[in-house]
Amino acid sequence: MNLKDPVLQTYVIAASWMCLKMMLQAWMTIYRMIKVNGGFLHPEDIKKTPMNPNPSPDQLTPNPDVERSRSMQRNDVENIPVFLVSGFLFTRGPQLVDALGAVLGRVLSHRGKELVQLAGATIRNVSRGVVGISMLQALLGGAGFLAAGIPAAGVLTLVALVLGIVQIGPTILFVPIVVWGWMTMQTAHALIFTAYMIPVGLVDNLLRPLLMARGLTTPMPVIMVGVIGGMIAYGILGLFFGPVVLSVAWVVLVAWVQGDADTGEDPS
Repeated sequence: MNLKDPVLQTYVIAASWMCLKMMLQAWMTIYRMIKVNGGFLHPEDIKKTPMNPNPSPDQLTPNPDVERSRSMQRNDVENIPVFLVSGFLFTRGPQLVDALGAVLGRVLSHRGKELVQLAGATIRNVSRGVVGISMLQALLGGAGFLAAGIPAAGVLTLVALVLGIVQIGPTILFVPIVVWGWMTMQTAHALIFTAYMIPVGLVDNLLRPLLMARGLTTPMPVIMVGVIGGMIAYGILGLFFGPVVLSVAWVVLVAWVQGDADTGEDPS
């Protein structure tokens, strides 16, 4: 590692700010608890101390200000470590991949590097096929909303992006908007808006399979099951974790079956 690397410098600065924010948020929660003399979380918090000379059970009653700060603190604890690890892996990614490939190559012979490459290719394809296509679809839809004068176009664009990432699809959002357009717009404008939104709503069905299956031997249904199952089980991280696990498992299963077939005796 070299702090002269601009990427690493950016990571160190961002990581320092995030860690500082996480620590300060904890003190902000304590400050608000002291200020309102309440919002305590556990019964042992209301014991008599120099800081709390007159404890009362009422101090366990939730306070909106304290709960808001505590919720922000919990979000920091849940999310910031993930960002720190992800950022570190990004800055040191190539070196870590080479090291992991070398270790697995020792353990699993030639299959080790193959599995590492498969995991990387799967993550890249899922990023392009799920996140990338969802962003493209949301941006195209948002442009159509703005051109057609749809109210709250920015909010609707964000909703379309979320629906695409969670694999529900923005079509359930586009259809009511198109219907609303026919009820409020002139016929010619509604027709043009509909003609534009139909391909936008279908673009994911065309591009996503091409991008997600590109360069992979894993069948598309296996990847999609991993994406959907991982998203349901582990949220955004599961979006990448699920297909990687299933893709690696698929390759191992195929190698095992082919190995048995190659070593089996010819019955003739």
